[in-house]
Amino acid sequence: FTAAGSWQRGDNIAVFAGNDRNQKFVCDGASFVPAATAKGAATAMTAHYALYPYSSSATLNATGKLGITLAAEQTYSADGIAKTSDVQVAVTPDLHTTHFEFSPVCAYLCVRLWGDNETIKSVTVNGAGGEALSGAATVVPMVGGAHKCQMTGAAAGIKLSCRKEVTLGASSAEATEFWIAVPAVELAQGYSITIAGFYGGEQTVTFAEDVNFVAGESYTATAKVKIPNNGIGTGVGGWEDGEEGEGEV
Repeated sequence: FTAAGSWQRGDNIAVFAGNDRNQKFVCDGASFVPAATAKGAATAMTAHYALYPYSSSATLNATGKLGITLAAEQTYSADGIAKTSDVQVAVTPDLHTTHFEFSPVCAYLCVRLWGDNETIKSVTVNGAGGEALSGAATVVPMVGGAHKCQMTGAAAGIKLSCRKEVTLGASSAEATEFWIAVPAVELAQGYSITIAGFYGGEQTVTFAEDVNFVAGESYTATAKVKIPNNGIGTGVGGWEDGEEGEGEV
């Protein structure tokens, strides 16, 4: 088993070994070992499939499509994307191959924020056209990566929550980064980012340009933050692939 990051003791994956059964495997520090009885009825397949992290509700149909749920809430980490938010899948080229090469389902959005004495409680991303960014999804795993993802649930955003207050850098050069895993979908009308102050108040910044998120690729959005003590502020910004777009109130 390999992935972009290193495996650690306790990491768990779902394996569909040549059929549509979902079996949990857990890393013991050296390898993955079965941790539960496979779920579901066996159906002959032409490849083996795997999903990280494990989900008891994950499914695989006869055409090789994985049914998964992308979380509506992620947890802020100063080191980047929280590991369990970085959903990854793998598929072997045939039934004779038993080595999984994992690669991400999502793209990585880096929201760079700065402001004078601003403390943040959460950052929420929503599709400007009402698209679903979390919830039920169908993934077609591809050998070598570039997996195809389709959101199948109702409109829903992604909230990145901070367990404790995060104080922003005071200038664009000192901007604080908030990394969010977003599904590999196109947002024709762009997206909005709502920034909640730790002690109340919100500010919403809109990035009203078409963006086509690609799995495994990084994107950057930037904004100057000035959250009102009461009420909600709004602003408009831009997005860019790997470069900074800006929005401020």
